[in-house]
Amino acid sequence: MELLRNKARIAYLEKGDFSKSFFHRSVLLYTHKHRVSMIEDEQGECQKDPAAVEKLITQFYRGLFTTPSFEEVKRDFHELVGGKGPAPDGFSAKHNWSMVGGELHKVVMCVFATRVLPATLNATTITIVPKVEFPKDIKEYRPISCRNILYKAITKILVGRMKSLMPNIISMSQSAFIPGRSLIDSVLIIQELVQGYYKEDGIPKMDIKVDLHKAYDMGEWDSLWVVMETMQFLERSTRGLRQGDPISSYLFLLVLEMFNGIMSEASKEHGFEFHHLCHSHEITHMSFADDMVIVSSPTQ
Repeated sequence: MELLRNKARIAYLEKGDFSKSFFHRSVLLYTHKHRVSMIEDEQGECQKDPAAVEKLITQFYRGLFTTPSFEEVKRDFHELVGGKGPAPDGFSAKHNWSMVGGELHKVVMCVFATRVLPATLNATTITIVPKVEFPKDIKEYRPISCRNILYKAITKILVGRMKSLMPNIISMSQSAFIPGRSLIDSVLIIQELVQGYYKEDGIPKMDIKVDLHKAYDMGEWDSLWVVMETMQFLERSTRGLRQGDPISSYLFLLVLEMFNGIMSEASKEHGFEFHHLCHSHEITHMSFADDMVIVSSPTQ
């Protein structure tokens, strides 16, 4: 394969600059390869008409980058569990929506328009809750942060929009938090791969179980920034997510893409030995959020 790739590159360097059939064929092949000829709509139906494809693409990115509508803000506020984590003022997400809903929508629109989160929205009330039924020592209490309701709603809107992107930018080896993927499917695959390990005369194979310690909001900021820059995310990013923020799950998956890329390159160029059942599908590992199973041959 590498030999054919080098031959194709040499042919392009020799003939690509001339106005010959080779040049025109190359342009046509490139255009055909990058043409969006079909897209599935929300109902799962394939749309091939160019006008319909253009409309679906426009609607998707318009909904992704536009400021939240009143209906979107209202829906996300009401989906928050009422009374579970009240704001510092004691009000839950649904309390008096009819009176303050319009003002809350204006605040959310302002945050999305300016891309600045006011310090008052990022403030939290820290309290301690008991770990046991009758606590006596301070070690038997756990500190928690009561985040502002507006902060929760803005985060929920961002997470909802990121969900639609995740299946396209996160490798298939990751099955957690991605719409359309199931942890159960990955578990079943691993169960199939580990069968027969007790046989002494079986085909050599090896699995490595990895539990990632620096997960979620403990990940390295520099690694996250490298991945986001490579994926061409906006440069206006800064630190400041609260512990347990739902966005941290997706940012953690972005960091893991660095490892996924390393494994992909190793399988193609550095002699990685596939598990005998995984070579045709090029499976090197399976991820379950912060747990991972690497499957390979014991010769490497």
